[in-house]
Amino acid sequence: MPPTSNQNAEEAAVDSACGCEAKRRRKSDDEQDTSSRVAASAVSGPLTEEDRDCIDRFRQLVRIPTISGEGVTSGSYAKCAELLQKWLGEITGVTNIRAVEYVTGKPVILATFPGTDPALSTILLNNHYDVVPVFREHWKSDPFEAVIEDGKIYGRGTQDMKCVLTGYIEGLRRIFAQGQQLRRTIHISLVPDEEVGGADGAMKFAESPEFTDLNVGMVLDEGLANPSSEKYTVFYGERATNWVAFRVKGNTGHGSRFIDNTAVEKLVTILSRIYAVRAEQRKILDDSSCGPAAAAKTLGDVLTVNVTALQTGVPSNSTKSGFALNVIPSEALVGVDIRVPLHIDRAQLKNIFDGWLGEYKDEVEVEFDNFAEHPPPLSMSNPWLLAFQRSIEREVGVEATLEIFPSGTDSRYFRAKGLPCFGFSPMRNTPILLHDHNEFITEEALVEGIRVYAKVLPILADMGPMEFCEEPHYS
Repeated sequence: MPPTSNQNAEEAAVDSACGCEAKRRRKSDDEQDTSSRVAASAVSGPLTEEDRDCIDRFRQLVRIPTISGEGVTSGSYAKCAELLQKWLGEITGVTNIRAVEYVTGKPVILATFPGTDPALSTILLNNHYDVVPVFREHWKSDPFEAVIEDGKIYGRGTQDMKCVLTGYIEGLRRIFAQGQQLRRTIHISLVPDEEVGGADGAMKFAESPEFTDLNVGMVLDEGLANPSSEKYTVFYGERATNWVAFRVKGNTGHGSRFIDNTAVEKLVTILSRIYAVRAEQRKILDDSSCGPAAAAKTLGDVLTVNVTALQTGVPSNSTKSGFALNVIPSEALVGVDIRVPLHIDRAQLKNIFDGWLGEYKDEVEVEFDNFAEHPPPLSMSNPWLLAFQRSIEREVGVEATLEIFPSGTDSRYFRAKGLPCFGFSPMRNTPILLHDHNEFITEEALVEGIRVYAKVLPILADMGPMEFCEEPHYS
């Protein structure tokens, strides 16, 4: 079982019809003054020759098949790292470009853009360059050719996350090409292996002396596309990812007899309870009866659980099935993927497990492949959060909605250090296709994202000290 906590559990957390985060966001929205939001997007417009050059460089990046688990042996990690360092080296004012390998063959690319006030904490732009595998037979074109069709750039990594890497680099290229001087230093970290948990990338970087030396005050990382043409999404937290296996033991015997208390019988009971909680949480997400906060609910506000592994049976080499079907197995296993929202702590999660196991609790082995907790929720009045959201809405002219990220990203390693970290991928009017076949981003969305960073980063970097202020202020 996960360790217990001394914190007071919020009553009926799992049964809450709205969820704390939806209520907090609704309250924050009610308090915001949106009257100064510009009426039309300041980042739209026809593509320029400069934009076309950015698209060409982006396609070059997509053509490098940086698949997690293959990047070291294929050489794609090294090739990608070399290209990223080349592009960073082309930007005016950049210093200290380097590749640090905390694990051999898995470079973390770092670069610094010094500000005029080194006493201020810095801004870190983090993202990953690895991608997930592909099933080529399901793609309409080669997933590593970056084919353009009807204004759409197809390829693995176009949404997850080479578009954001490009947004950072091309946005900074434009900022410093204009001769802008920023007050705060900006650092960039481009990491491997996020798609397989980040243990050899962002996690090691966040614990390294290199990270400590950066004096980071705020981090930007990956987000998600937004299908709406009127909104971007800013993720200020994420659910904790837990992968758990429940190993059940029971009586064995001949398949022709009525044997009581078998492992499979217990497993079926446990499964029914797991799926009852799953159905309950889905109902909470879809419930519109809880007032204004209902509209603010998203997947990140509820607990999701999915059965991802089932294992039982007595192996046999003499049957077509591969199992001795006349023998009742003495052991069975169910594996689940559980994503835990911010308002459920470890004590409450333990209670959920106890409810699933019930009378079999003392007979079941609980094995964690991954046990994670989330840091305390970020204040809705956090100066960095307010500054980031307002800079998007006032300078870009697009609404920035706040959400909890529904799955896991490298952001958790920075939030664990007490830093405000915001997941942001400025792609609107774009279907969410990360990890999907025929992943694409439109040329328009890619270029708009670059323009967003070029507008927003200088505002964040020119903010003054915030140690004791409740509201962000611009210098």
